[in-house]
Amino acid sequence: MDTPLSDDSFFKPAELNICIFPHLREFMVVDSRATVPGGPHTYLLDTEQILDSDFYNKVEATISEIIRDTPRTFSELGYLPQRMDDAIRENTLSAIFRHVSGQAQMDNLPEVSIFLCVGPALGMTPAQINEAVQGMLGAQAGAWTIKDSLEQMERLMREERVLAKVEETDMANQAISGDDEMYYTLWSRMEAKQEPSEETATEPPFHDHGTEESRS
Repeated sequence: MDTPLSDDSFFKPAELNICIFPHLREFMVVDSRATVPGGPHTYLLDTEQILDSDFYNKVEATISEIIRDTPRTFSELGYLPQRMDDAIRENTLSAIFRHVSGQAQMDNLPEVSIFLCVGPALGMTPAQINEAVQGMLGAQAGAWTIKDSLEQMERLMREERVLAKVEETDMANQAISGDDEMYYTLWSRMEAKQEPSEETATEPPFHDHGTEESRS
């Protein structure tokens, strides 16, 4: 069943739900499968646990293979960024699944949903967060698992809200001051126009230097 995040935004839970907080290194993986030992279960992970040397080696090998196998036409080269993005995403999901399942190899990944905690998700009420967590865990989750998962989700969302607000404030300040090259402000345009006139104003246009020297 879809979980409402706002009036026009919904999240559909799956077997494996990966909760990502863009400004945090921590993330949650909610495994709703009752068929796995200890399941349903929630894992609290750090990006360093997933993005290790083995992960980068696999990504580099995959991208190298993609580049070498791409036909030498400009049309095919245009698809390289998308294929690389797909390769990174696939390797990331595989690394997460290997970590939570303890399996070095897997034939098929379970159904996966990505719960990206941005926008409407950060504005969820406690009741909505509770509904989302219970929806991810499923009906067979134990009371302790639900309670612990809910506490972790609320903590991570609080931290994400704080960091997202800091970034929003920084971007607004940079836009006003004109320090950020991504923004074009009225102030920077006005300053650019004023600079030549200020230099000109320091000296009259028909100033006679020779007259001053002779008088001194």
